[in-house]
Amino acid sequence: MRMDRYKRLVEGGTFTMFVQGAGSSTIPLVVNKNTTTTEIMEILAQRRLIPSNFHEDYLLASCKSQKYRIPGWETMGQLGIGSLGHLHLRVKLLGGSSNPSTPNRRKRAPHFDEDDDFESSPPAASGSSPSKNTRSQTGSKSSKPVVLESPKKRRKTEGEKALPDVDVWHLPDQEIIGVHLGLPSRVIVANILADQAKSTWRSNVYDHYNVSLIRHHTMNNEPGYLEFKFTCKHDPVKHNSQTRRRSETGHGTQNLRRTKNDCEKRRGVSGDTNAGAQQTLTRTVSTYTPARHRALIAMRCAVSRRPFNSVRDPYYIQEVEMLRPGTKLPSPDTVSRDINSIYTVGSNYVKQYFAVSVNFSLPLLFPII
Repeated sequence: MRMDRYKRLVEGGTFTMFVQGAGSSTIPLVVNKNTTTTEIMEILAQRRLIPSNFHEDYLLASCKSQKYRIPGWETMGQLGIGSLGHLHLRVKLLGGSSNPSTPNRRKRAPHFDEDDDFESSPPAASGSSPSKNTRSQTGSKSSKPVVLESPKKRRKTEGEKALPDVDVWHLPDQEIIGVHLGLPSRVIVANILADQAKSTWRSNVYDHYNVSLIRHHTMNNEPGYLEFKFTCKHDPVKHNSQTRRRSETGHGTQNLRRTKNDCEKRRGVSGDTNAGAQQTLTRTVSTYTPARHRALIAMRCAVSRRPFNSVRDPYYIQEVEMLRPGTKLPSPDTVSRDINSIYTVGSNYVKQYFAVSVNFSLPLLFPII
């Protein structure tokens, strides 16, 4: 692409839309930031990708693993993805029909998933017999589309867990945490840890954290919302704590699991509770210390005449990562300082050793006459 054309595209706020068509093919549409969803639908109708007498519902945009429902009046520039941004758009068309001659007949609208292709049920023609399949008839413009939303599944909540934060604000912190940890109501525990969370928070990720409660107030110092704080039991300094609202504790363990795995990798601990894995850890990982590792590297360089830069060898780094993931290797300067320190301290011990030996041997070598 020429630079002048590229500059004109960028300054003009041009977007490249990849609209999902029938099957697995996509249709690229070049639009600007002022193009609306309705205009995109009209372009698709002109290309006969959707019926010309379509009734617009909305476009479903997918960007960075997130889905956005775009109404007809919204422009592409309002999506906030920047120039030359790429989205995957899928047209959502309303289906179903209503026949004026059969008012008592139950209407049934088709169900659309977010992965459906371009499909539209043609409008049904009026007929005299209610037994006719009105979904296969065409030619009527008096049919009204049926708006249908898929039912949303909700978790069943019982007792104080289903109450808003304001209604449980007067309870002690330990009791609020205890209800979500599965402890009996009205039970006050002095120190409630995350290892009691298995009955309500089913993931074993919570075994890695201590749970505490944070109360957030409004500007008028009135009760706002409650928030759980998850603090690492093993390395709270390097493993940053995380928070989650009380109303959102039923989902969202991915971040907790990811940081837990990073913490275990940094400490050289396996999350596998298998007995065989624990025995392997006892034989290998438990004997490791950074000081011992640096001493072995220094001795290897001194005795085997290896260069200090050998710790930068990519194959050696891969070997260490394979044997103990997450191990940090010292720099060549650190190896040099360690060898000098070992030489200085070792020289003093050698001097002391030979000084004692000479003192004991003097009477034998030079007897007093």
